[in-house]
Amino acid sequence: PLAEAHLAFEPVTSDTKTPSLGSYATTDATGRFTLHLVATGLPGAMPGEHRVRVTTARAENPSREDSSVSKERVPQQYRDGFVINLPEEGSDSIEVFLSSTTPGPRGE
Repeated sequence: PLAEAHLAFEPVTSDTKTPSLGSYATTDATGRFTLHLVATGLPGAMPGEHRVRVTTARAENPSREDSSVSKERVPQQYRDGFVINLPEEGSDSIEVFLSSTTPGPRGE
């Protein structure tokens, strides 16, 4: 499991005026996460295709430009993102597996 990783779910759409439809999460010590809508902070995500980006790098003090950044533990392919589809009917869970091979959800 990858603890303290930040995930960003960005809708894949030609409508650039709706960035608030994205979701974000941070993994816990067991690698589990709960998505929250950017616009409201409420749990959940919009259905459809999303580019998922994963990172562990953090600025020690984000308010300072000269703040040091923690070491990145996620391969570049996951920081660049991969596309997954969140079903219209919704889901209580989605598994995202990181490996040195192809990124994506389990079973695809």
